[in-house]
Amino acid sequence: MSIKKEEKIFKVQESSIKSEILRKFLETCIHKIDSLDKDLSLALDQMEREARDRTVTYYYEVIGKYFY
Repeated sequence: MSIKKEEKIFKVQESSIKSEILRKFLETCIHKIDSLDKDLSLALDQMEREARDRTVTYYYEVIGKYFY
């Protein structure tokens, strides 16, 4: 009986360790995804600003050709 009890305890501890490893892995994945999401948002904002700046510059050039 003692050996079976020890085997059960070992299996529970092993399962607990696997669960903890999986939890840590998932937390890391979620953190990295959040970080990438923030980076992508910043990159998109930057691209929008640059596109707006180029559009404004283009309109100034076009208007400048007609008025100067």
